[in-house]
Amino acid sequence: MQNNKSNGNKMKTGILTFIQLLPVLFSMLLLAAHFLRADIIPLVILSLLMPIGLFIRKAVIARIFQIILILGSIEWIRTTFLLVAIREQQGQPWTKLVVILASVAFFTFASLFVFFLKNLKKRYGLNKSR
Repeated sequence: MQNNKSNGNKMKTGILTFIQLLPVLFSMLLLAAHFLRADIIPLVILSLLMPIGLFIRKAVIARIFQIILILGSIEWIRTTFLLVAIREQQGQPWTKLVVILASVAFFTFASLFVFFLKNLKKRYGLNKSR
């Protein structure tokens, strides 16, 4: 009976972990699509394969993903400025573009905060004092 309860708790924790990591996974998928559009295939592959690293329960993995998400946000902001300049040059509207890409940049940046959730801090050993 105890073993069933333990398995049930592990399954609930696993589902919770997956749900909590969804913003990170979605951010990586968005970055892969962005790099695919820019025809930067090595970064597409990297963006698609990196989430496999989330199975490794080490603090360094969480920190690497946080850095990648910050860099991803910076890339979205850089792309926004680049595309606005192109649109302005062509006399095209760019307001919607800014709203959409700023939202994507914010979402990507905000995704790094999932690693501050209790369950993920425990999973990646981030709650250990130094």
